[in-house]
Amino acid sequence: LISKDTPLISKDTPLISKDTPLISKDTPPISKDTPPIFKDTPSKDTHPISKDTPPISKDTPPISKDTPPILDTPQDHKDDQNTQAPPPTAQAPPIAPPPPDPPLQHGPKTRDEALEERKRKQFPGQRAWPTLEDCTQTPPPRHILFTSTWLSVSAKGANVKEYVDLKSDVGNVTNLPHCNANFEKSKRTLDYLAGMESPPLTEYKAERGLQEVLCKIDGTYRTLDDMATRIHRALTMNSTSWVVTNLAALYWRVVGQGPPAVQCLKNALHYGPDNMRDVAYVSLANVLYRTGYEQDAAVVMQLSLEASPPLVVNHFTMANVLVAQGYLREAAGFYESTLHYQPRC
Repeated sequence: LISKDTPLISKDTPLISKDTPLISKDTPPISKDTPPIFKDTPSKDTHPISKDTPPISKDTPPISKDTPPILDTPQDHKDDQNTQAPPPTAQAPPIAPPPPDPPLQHGPKTRDEALEERKRKQFPGQRAWPTLEDCTQTPPPRHILFTSTWLSVSAKGANVKEYVDLKSDVGNVTNLPHCNANFEKSKRTLDYLAGMESPPLTEYKAERGLQEVLCKIDGTYRTLDDMATRIHRALTMNSTSWVVTNLAALYWRVVGQGPPAVQCLKNALHYGPDNMRDVAYVSLANVLYRTGYEQDAAVVMQLSLEASPPLVVNHFTMANVLVAQGYLREAAGFYESTLHYQPRC
């Protein structure tokens, strides 16, 4: 704080007198071309004043406009060349940038692509549906053996016990149920298809999954030879029955014999009523598909769908045949219709 000994401004302290020179009328005014003066900003051609710079004495002549500017000389950097720079520190190798994303495919979406996208958005919490590219980039093998299908004659309202004797004893004799064709070739029996007369393109494998269907046709299990003999006897009594000929074709499918199965199915198509022909169509499509005639199998299943549109087995079999041909999008549609017509528990 101010002590009592601190001198104050006395009355003898000189103030600015009237003789102090001010800016006179002869002082030239500052023009617009005069650069502003910044006390701490050095010029681009001069060095900033450091702490080692000697002060300007009163004897130093003023810098005139003819004085050349002070520039850097090689001598000024002689000491810098003698000073060794510190060794560079080791740096980790740069990380390679990730590959760029593939370009987006612009353009209008097809109806099927829009439908697939809408289905994927319906299940946001679940795994996304595979896109069409996911399915087409990895096509299935040329020939796939799917689950065998068979349309039961009981599903069409036929009682097997009325056509085949399932009670009497057949003994130890085994007779095979061959079907004889006593009619000419016609469009009704699909003789225009290559697979109906040509030899199999692939090895026909036995459809053992249908053995239980045949051997337990009425709920009681019987051996395969026993059922073959019973069907043979039924054919002897009535060779034109569409029920018996379809059962005979089922037997040949179980043991893996394609040509005898095709012959029995031709009999079923020729003698059977129009509203029962889908039973033979489903079996025939399975045989043609397993012998390498996928295109013929698709034609037969189209006829079966026209005969009985709401039957689940028709849609499921058609989907399997289309997958074997590589038509995945069309097959997916028939798998969905299979679920649509499948009875819910």
